[in-house]
Formats: sequence, C-alpha cells, structure tokens
Amino acid sequence: MSYDHVMPADHDRMLRQGLGMQPDVEFPKEILDRYWSFKRCCDRITCRVQANDLARIIDECGHGKPTEKEASPPTVVELSNKKSIKYGDPVTVVWRGKEKPGTFQGAGDGKKVLVTIEGSDMIREVPNSSVTYTARELATA
Repeated sequence: MSYDHVMPADHDRMLRQGLGMQPDVEFPKEILDRYWSFKRCCDRITCRVQANDLARIIDECGHGKPTEKEASPPTVVELSNKKSIKYGDPVTVVWRGKEKPGTFQGAGDGKKVLVTIEGSDMIREVPNSSVTYTARELATA
C-alpha cells in the first residue's frame, strides 16, 4: 500500500526518535501500516494521535527492545561526571553482601564512590559497581 498522505512533522519526529532513526531513512513498512491505520481511526472519531499512541505502535511492531545504551545504564561515577547525581542523593549500596540505603557523597577516581550508609555518619569509599542510583529512572529520562 502506498501512502500519498503527508505525516505531520511532530509525528514523524517522535516516530524517528522512538525508532532511533535518522531523518533521511525510510520508515519500516509495518510502522507505516500501523500508523496510517491508527491515524484513520482517530480521524474518524475526531481525536488526535498522541505521543503514547506512537510509542505503542513502535512497541507493537517489535521495535521496543532496549538500545545498547539503554541496556547498560550509566554507573554512578558516569552520572556524577554528567552532573545527573549530586551530593546527598539517595543510592543503594551493596555493603557486606546486603543492599543498604545510602547517600551519595561524591565520586572517587572513576572506580570508587563515596557514600554514607543509612544509620552511620561515616563516609565510606566503595567500588562503583556496588552502588546504584536510587532515582536512576529520573537520571536517564
């Protein structure tokens, strides 16, 4: 099926962003088929296609898998370098084999993180791999 219609620029942009596509690349056929089918239905009942509708189309067509960047979230040191985590932010620390709530105090040499563990005022230097940012969803959004 060929499409003579012109997709609204904001839909084009959001679909490309969701698919991780460059502006000069053609959309996959299944995305276009689903998009125009959904858009026709919305037009019939006089409602707008929303961003979450586009995200659903992308996911239902099998393009919702995590990218390489999303599959390996940034470490606390990387977040600190980007200023996405700051002094006093909540972290989870693996301390003596157990996950404990803690507070970010700073980043060391790239392999170490400075934290305080709940119930103690002592600043401890722990391996970067043993600390996760409690509010990571906010940092990567």
